[in-house]
Amino acid sequence: MASFSTYYALLALVLVLVAPAASGKQFTIADKLLLETNMFPVIQKHLETSTEGLTAFAPTDVAFGKLPPGDLDRLTLAQKTQFVRSHMVPKYYSFANLSRVSFPLQTFAQGKTLKVGLRQNMPVVSSGLVTTPVAFAVQDKYPVSVFAINDVLIPPKTLG
Repeated sequence: MASFSTYYALLALVLVLVAPAASGKQFTIADKLLLETNMFPVIQKHLETSTEGLTAFAPTDVAFGKLPPGDLDRLTLAQKTQFVRSHMVPKYYSFANLSRVSFPLQTFAQGKTLKVGLRQNMPVVSSGLVTTPVAFAVQDKYPVSVFAINDVLIPPKTLG
């Protein structure tokens, strides 16, 4: 049976990413990808079977707008799933954690690692191809943190 904190975390994730009113319509493309790739069962299972929590780096619509037109549309469902998983870390990190030291983060995506560091005393996250500041915390309460980023970490063309 799922714990109260698991349900709270899933509810928070749904509210901040999927409900446009809650997210200020900044994450409409991320919302679409989460739903299309059916990530909620994966997230729920992780939260039910682990005490580690979850951290997601959610590209804003501004971030997706920087991609060449049609890049996302050309991806298969499997590639879209890999893309979404590469922006999620199966461990909870608070904004304060991200602001302290540089360290690697293993993502849900096979073989994809992100690195967190500091630039001008602000946390940045990097895929090795793209480095972007953590714009703000959308949700930062254990067991789930969601951080808005204004660049896509794993460009779709690298998944093709």
